[in-house]
Amino acid sequence: MIARVKRAKRYPARIVLFVSVSCAAATVAASPLAAAAPARSVPKALTGPYELYCPGTVLGSLVLHASAKASFAPSRPHPGQRFTMTGAQVQVHFPAGLAEGLKPFSPMEGTVTASLQLLGATPSAINFSKALSIVFPASVPAAGTSFVVPKTAATLGPFTATSNSLWAEMGSDVDMSLTVSFKEGTKSVPFPVKLDCQSFPVGAVSVSAQDPWDATSTPPASKAIDPVIAMAP
Repeated sequence: MIARVKRAKRYPARIVLFVSVSCAAATVAASPLAAAAPARSVPKALTGPYELYCPGTVLGSLVLHASAKASFAPSRPHPGQRFTMTGAQVQVHFPAGLAEGLKPFSPMEGTVTASLQLLGATPSAINFSKALSIVFPASVPAAGTSFVVPKTAATLGPFTATSNSLWAEMGSDVDMSLTVSFKEGTKSVPFPVKLDCQSFPVGAVSVSAQDPWDATSTPPASKAIDPVIAMAP
């Protein structure tokens, strides 16, 4: 059994699950943010895969690989035209060793909240908050296991285009409120956990060669990103 699992057994009440931002499982109305953070730079391409850095857990500071996707409908809205974001979904990968360590606490329940920024449209930012339940397979493949959030891709909006150039970014910060259960005698005891994660480019966070989800250094905040998930240049 891996070292990280042994640590988990010493502190069963604090085992935590790390996932990326979720979208609503059905059509979701835009909820404007009071103060949206501006984009760090004008994107030239979709971000593709990125990493979630989740520090401060009993399993160490964790790094998980994630990717998000979405598209606009219509695909190239013109200024003044209303549109929606369709197919919004996030995939998160758990390496086999980490998944095995968390499997005894499956299913894991929680709520994931984050933001989406739209440049070239109004409203320019919306919040996400969605209930979540993750179940690890009884037999974890050697390559690890992935899941999508939500299971049914979301439709977000409507929005109104204000420019011919349009793109959407996931907010870098992801807040999670989770509940895990652990055994205390014959009883299953729930325990609430809150966690903050941040998005970084792939390779920005150094990890252990033995446990590739275990961060060995703290990445500089200046390298954090807002993953670009949809564009209509």
